[in-house]
Amino acid sequence: MEQIEYKNEGIKVSEIQFVDNKACLDMINIAPGGLIDILDEQSYFPKATVDSLLTRFDLIFFNQKR
Repeated sequence: MEQIEYKNEGIKVSEIQFVDNKACLDMINIAPGGLIDILDEQSYFPKATVDSLLTRFDLIFFNQKR
């Protein structure tokens, strides 16, 4: 957006290409089932471990289309 403003004002800038990272952001933030949601869920279990958290992540995200 700002690049368009610069162009309209005659300011020379190198164009910056941005990669759409919506899929990554969705994986982190989506509820229910995003990384943050699963981390929160695991925090309620007193015997939860890093391994149980990673296993849960793996079950949910391993076969998802990227």
